[in-house]
Amino acid sequence: METIKIVTMNGTNYTIDLDGCFLQYNQHEWQHPHNSWKCCGVAKRKSFNHLEDFSLRDFVTMIKQGAIKPFKNGTAQFYIRDIDHNTHRLQMDGISKIWLS
Repeated sequence: METIKIVTMNGTNYTIDLDGCFLQYNQHEWQHPHNSWKCCGVAKRKSFNHLEDFSLRDFVTMIKQGAIKPFKNGTAQFYIRDIDHNTHRLQMDGISKIWLS
């Protein structure tokens, strides 16, 4: 099964399956997909701190194209959007590194 591996700017590690279920958060691993906590895509920071949202499907396509990376000055350009217990959130710890494994 292919998974998404993410390291954020603060060093937090996530493993997410292609359905958006979180499988690992730092040292915490779940045997079964975490159904109450799902990734629903990413948000891209644009000029004047405007955000452009991308779905999970678009997110995976962007990873394959190598489009998810920080700005040239090292600050985060993409942020994880998730749903936790039916609450939509934007995680403000930006994506530093990402790959499919």
